[in-house]
Amino acid sequence: MQLGVARSLERWAAMWARRRQGSDAHAIALKRRRIYILPTRFGGVFAGMVFAMLLGSINYGASLGFTLTFLLTGLGLVVMHHCHNNLLGATIKFLGAAPVFAGERAEFKIAVSNDAAEPRLEIELKYKDHTAGPVDVAGGGTETLRLGVPTERRGWV
Repeated sequence: MQLGVARSLERWAAMWARRRQGSDAHAIALKRRRIYILPTRFGGVFAGMVFAMLLGSINYGASLGFTLTFLLTGLGLVVMHHCHNNLLGATIKFLGAAPVFAGERAEFKIAVSNDAAEPRLEIELKYKDHTAGPVDVAGGGTETLRLGVPTERRGWV
């Protein structure tokens, strides 16, 4: 049941993003409207921990608890801001993939370009459980990532 709910939520989010941004070209420049910072499991645990600390601080009136809670909340917001700025202005371009048979591993080549002077650190691509990277893209440079995805059936992946 939970897998079905997660899959339908993922489909809904993909359709919403497609309606909001339109269809993608081969080269995508990451602007403010195209960057979404979603929490990982670790981020969810962090948010739950900070919320529990807030409830405990309110309940017991612990000023040091409030201090630590708001310090960690501010740290989380600063980290999200730096993550957003690290991606802002980068260009992602699909370079192609070789044809494969069903059951083989398809390798997608994706270039990440940086037109800015400052480097883009720890850029990583993920598709479900498959990861490419992380790479550091130097200022004015380009790095190529290879994302390998196993094919389960014939046709488009």
